[in-house]
Amino acid sequence: MNFDYLEFVKRQGKDTFCFDRLKYKYSSASGIHTYTLTEAEDITLKYNEFFNEITVKANFSYFFNGHNFQSSIKDITLGLNYVSEAVASDMLTAHIKSFEYGTTLELKQNCQEYISNHISYKNNILQPFYKKNRLTGKVYDCKLLRFKIYDAGFRISTNITKGIKAHLQQHTSYSKDKDYIRLETVIKQPEIYFMKRNITMQNLISYDFRQYCKESLIEEYSKIKKATMVKIPEKKKDLNMAMIYLIQLQEIAYRTGLDIESQVSNLIKQIPESTLNTFDKKARKRQLKKHLKNIKQMNTGYDLTAMLKAKEID
Repeated sequence: MNFDYLEFVKRQGKDTFCFDRLKYKYSSASGIHTYTLTEAEDITLKYNEFFNEITVKANFSYFFNGHNFQSSIKDITLGLNYVSEAVASDMLTAHIKSFEYGTTLELKQNCQEYISNHISYKNNILQPFYKKNRLTGKVYDCKLLRFKIYDAGFRISTNITKGIKAHLQQHTSYSKDKDYIRLETVIKQPEIYFMKRNITMQNLISYDFRQYCKESLIEEYSKIKKATMVKIPEKKKDLNMAMIYLIQLQEIAYRTGLDIESQVSNLIKQIPESTLNTFDKKARKRQLKKHLKNIKQMNTGYDLTAMLKAKEID
């Protein structure tokens, strides 16, 4: 498990930053000046002259390795030292604004099947995203966080240079013939999410905080509903035609996140009183609950929790 994207801010007080190794890009009317490092244009620094602070946006895994398949905390510490030297200010004391934390898992089955069978996050449907008509991932986004699950193998095959792919195959466990899935959480408001004020980069790279991030990733993943299958009743008396229809409907619900009980209850509610009175409607709802209770679920094997728990902190 490792950090990916990072955004952190350092306020300098009365001291000044060094801009000699920064490349000026543009300025805004509000006094925000945007720079990149001369040697690394993908590391962005925004200087606020009113507060005398610099906000850094960087992905040190990509900066040092060209990928996020595998990295270590050394990439973060080296990156922080690199930026600290460039602007003459200790970035370990910078405050974290947002960050991305995740891990890549090797699969024994097709990655698209896994992605397809992750349905919703706390009853919110995971939004799919595609590339060349291929399902490559799903995402849930809110003000506090963003949760992503995507085809890491496909991303490597399409976004990474041949040289880096060759290095991956020689020096890591990566193989172009295997399937990989990546799970990530982007914590947009760390102080609110972790209920902790003034989280510094020094806090972020500590082992305890990284362990906390692993636990939070597992917790967020536990909120994802995975597709399940219906166990077909073995007794003939439990398989009348109405029950067969309901089983099929429940199969669809497991794949799409549809709440059958809520949908059918709403339909019953809309039936005119002249057709079904209040007593009749309550009776139908009781029958529905009874039938749904008799439908048993089977695990489809798409739950990655055990693999996440076994994954070591990088």
